[in-house]
Amino acid sequence: MFSEARIKLTLWYLAIILFISSTLSFGFYLKISGLIEEEYRRIETRQERVWQGRMPPEMRQDSPFARITGEDLDLIKKNIRRQIFLINGYIILFFGGAGYLLSGKTLEPIEKALEEQKRFVEDAAHELKTPVTALKTSLEVSLMDKKNDKKTKKLIKDNLEDVNRLEKLILRLLRLARQNGKKMNFERIEVGKIVDEVIRKMRVVANKKDVRILKRKIDKNIVIRADQNSFRELLIILIDNAIKYNKKGGKVWIEGVSKGKDVVIKIEDNGMGIESENLKKIFDRFYQADVSRTKNGDDGFGLGLAIAKKIVDEHRGSIKVSSKKNEGSKFEVKLPRAES
Repeated sequence: MFSEARIKLTLWYLAIILFISSTLSFGFYLKISGLIEEEYRRIETRQERVWQGRMPPEMRQDSPFARITGEDLDLIKKNIRRQIFLINGYIILFFGGAGYLLSGKTLEPIEKALEEQKRFVEDAAHELKTPVTALKTSLEVSLMDKKNDKKTKKLIKDNLEDVNRLEKLILRLLRLARQNGKKMNFERIEVGKIVDEVIRKMRVVANKKDVRILKRKIDKNIVIRADQNSFRELLIILIDNAIKYNKKGGKVWIEGVSKGKDVVIKIEDNGMGIESENLKKIFDRFYQADVSRTKNGDDGFGLGLAIAKKIVDEHRGSIKVSSKKNEGSKFEVKLPRAES
């Protein structure tokens, strides 16, 4: 991420410097060319006087001033242009290197701060994971105790739901922290096989919400180069999101087709949808388009789609969403197709 940002910043520095240099060089060229042409006209006037016999002896036909021609003028201009191009070439090399070093210095504290932030999130999530797991186990044991009355069991059950939500949040934070730093193992993957595998896994979740998962169209033998675990996680996040914010008896459609050099995967639902003004922020971390989307007890933290966007970016792909309130949402992912 930072290597790309460093190169982009270097190119911006270089573009600004090159624009200034080119503008000054062009102005310099116009000025010098104007002066040369003015001197040339004066020499031509002297030449005419020589022909008319009105020039002094030192400026007769054998004088250097009298022998300058239009070809000489063109040659002079050509030499000036060559020198200007050489100067700008040196400027590009010098300031390109300087810009690269400067951009590295500029991004260094930002990179360090982000690394510390990532390490803090991962360490904090690890530290929280153990006591939360212990608390969850304790509550589950207490819930099975027959000595507790209904009121106590309801209280324990409510607490257990909160602990489960907290556990899911910790797992998402860990996943996000690892996603930022892990190395991808790119390999050839058959999209259809992974889609079928994820659908089988997610049908258990869908059945609990009375939601049906349907395959609309999956092209055979479409292959991408991807990290298998990350690609599987991408599909899980998008399908889980479509189930989570769907209605009872709703549907989720999955489509995977080859389109030119890309593989296009679409996941569509007929759930509650998203307001149009919220679509631009839907992939931001911890952003939730509508608080009411979590009132039904679903565990939304605004991290899933941020992780999905990160996975797509690392695979040099793109993801977009279209949605209408109370009509549903459609996520479209484009990933480069593997060469055969």
